Amino acid sequence: MVDFCFPGYLGNISDFRNNYVNPIKNGLYADSSPADRRMSTLMMRTLQKLLDKLVDRRDSNILSHQLPRKVEYVISCPLTAMQTSLYERYLAAFLGIMPGVQNTSLSSNEKLFRHGMVLLTICNHPAVCRTLLDLHRQQRESKGSKHRVLLQDDTLDLSDSEMVTRRNSNSRAEDDAMLVDADSEFGQQIAHEEWCRDVYAAHTNKSTLDGATKLDIEEFKQPAHCTKVLMMLDIIRQSVRLGERVLVFSRSIPTLDYLQWITEHYVFFISSGTGSIGINLVAASRVILFDIGWNPLYDDQAVARAYRYGQKKRVYVYRLLTTGTWENKLFDNNIFKVGMTRRVVDKQLM
Repeated sequence: MVDFCFPGYLGNISDFRNNYVNPIKNGLYADSSPADRRMSTLMMRTLQKLLDKLVDRRDSNILSHQLPRKVEYVISCPLTAMQTSLYERYLAAFLGIMPGVQNTSLSSNEKLFRHGMVLLTICNHPAVCRTLLDLHRQQRESKGSKHRVLLQDDTLDLSDSEMVTRRNSNSRAEDDAMLVDADSEFGQQIAHEEWCRDVYAAHTNKSTLDGATKLDIEEFKQPAHCTKVLMMLDIIRQSVRLGERVLVFSRSIPTLDYLQWITEHYVFFISSGTGSIGINLVAASRVILFDIGWNPLYDDQAVARAYRYGQKKRVYVYRLLTTGTWENKLFDNNIFKVGMTRRVVDKQLM
């Protein structure tokens, strides 16, 4: 942004990383050496002075005296037995965690984006993962299909019908999304049943996904197969009992569809990618962030739908985090990003 307004002010991207980004980051870790910490502080202050002339930043703190208090909770939720089985089987089949298991020929960056997003669907609920598998299999089986399935940070922020047909030439998401060809090696393998056959067989008494009856499918759609879902339902019940209104944000439309299907109370389900900006929802005082993404901005903006000018009640925010999974890595990364921004731009001590 600075380079767009004042080209060359901070040097090129390589110089900026070497002069500021890397030295600052190296001194922010718990095990950083005293020399790294001193260098980090020095370069941070230098960058702050450079930006003082260009950046005039104001955040929600200027309204703090006019708004009630905001309380945020990070709730750790373990994987259930079914989720653990799916998670471990996926790691073994596609990331070569277990020796002797075939691995896909993807680069590290491709693995990071493509596999990471599948793991997030497992964290959301096995039924959501099943939806993704079905979409890939349908794509693979459709004759002459040259379409692709989106798999990105906001990977499932599309309805099922929208995900099935998106032409490469017309899709704006090609520029900033990781796309998966249904006919590619990865697309074929992810839609194949081998890696999850044992898990679904154990919960549906069927050897294949297609062999499961409607009753079998209803079984693994139960909330008991995801701790985050159980926690969300409990928060909703308690909030409704207190007469409070609830907002639930997720980056996945299939996840939102599933949550709406199992929720008995009246709740506003919103996509983090599209509904977290530009709307006023101060009637609600409870915000549930169901999943984690790459960009913490979406979560901050989602909270700001309720915690904004006009809010009369104390706002409670519940961030649901699946422990010991890819979500943990994303959350730690987001904390690091937010901390860096507050140190450099907002000049806050963290």
